[in-house]
Amino acid sequence: MWRDGELISRDESISDSGWVSGSGIFETLRTENGVAMFVQEHILRANLSASALGKVLPTESEIRRAIEITAKDSPFDVGRLRLMFGEKFVAIHDPYQAPTNYAQIELLRTDLASGRVIYKTYPYDINLDLLAKAASRGFDEVLIENASGELTEGAVSNFIFFANGEWVTPALASGLLPGIIRGVALGAGLAGEKIMYAKDVEQISHGFVLSSLRLAQPISSLAGRALKVDETSSLWQAKLREITQVNSVG
Repeated sequence: MWRDGELISRDESISDSGWVSGSGIFETLRTENGVAMFVQEHILRANLSASALGKVLPTESEIRRAIEITAKDSPFDVGRLRLMFGEKFVAIHDPYQAPTNYAQIELLRTDLASGRVIYKTYPYDINLDLLAKAASRGFDEVLIENASGELTEGAVSNFIFFANGEWVTPALASGLLPGIIRGVALGAGLAGEKIMYAKDVEQISHGFVLSSLRLAQPISSLAGRALKVDETSSLWQAKLREITQVNSVG
């Protein structure tokens, strides 16, 4: 683990699930063979969160040094590198096993307001509890519907859907975290952004769960409806993978 400028042995300050106590901003990066992916994008988002929340982060060069050294110290085939900016700057690198199944997604109606601005902060217990409850009901994630009936995000993920002949992702204006892979897909022209409603689920034929760790996990079931996982899905996923490989050097 990395703490305040040096690589040290992991100690009791880190929970079994890889968290420190207290509160702060965090980012989770995927690593492959000791190399972190989308480093610049994660640092930018962390700094935007810090600016909005009145926090001060280490310099970019300090963060990059921590990422490089911590990732290379344990070069897992696939790893989860968590950066936590709280009382101290801590980085934890653990192995990560990406899901190999197709995702089953539950639609979760909530009273959350549209237009919420969300930052990547811990404690992350509310999100993780949502995910655990979904798992107890046999689902891999939830798709949160806000009080206005708009589709937003998952407990720990974003979504992208193929509907009416185009790839689209729910709009930030509906109240969701600007995920890194979501942003990559938008920037590469692999999807458009629009306000989507629960009634639009009927028009969705394909979909992916997006996150920095799992990248893009195909969805086979959404709100009780079967989705297709076929050549359309494979082609889109292959295009995203090309981008992730190019950007794996940070």
